[in-house]
Amino acid sequence: MASESCMVPADSSAASSVCVDQASTKTTTEPLVSIIDTSSNTEIDGRVNLNQAWQAAYVAANTTDDNTRRYPLVADDIAFVPGTSIGYFSANGAMRGPIPTRV
Repeated sequence: MASESCMVPADSSAASSVCVDQASTKTTTEPLVSIIDTSSNTEIDGRVNLNQAWQAAYVAANTTDDNTRRYPLVADDIAFVPGTSIGYFSANGAMRGPIPTRV
C-alpha cells in the first residue's frame, strides 16, 4: 500500500488491524437537483446535474475552456424567486460572484 492508514478494531475477536490504502481512495460529488411534488411526495421528471448543465451552457456560449469557468461544486442551498420557477443556488468552492441557475 502506498499511503497506508491502519486501525485496531474495538472487537478483539476481529482481525488485529484494518488497513486502507488512502492514495487510491477517490470520491466524486455531483450537485444534483431533484424536483419533488410535496403534495404527493413524488419525484417529478426533470432531474438536473448542475455540472452538466453548466458545461452545456459554457459550450453553447463558446466560453474558453480554462479556469474562468465556474461550477457549483457542492450546492448547499436553493432559494426561489417568489411566484416563479427561477432558483438560485449557493455552493462551496465554486464562484467569485453569483451565478443564477434556472431550474
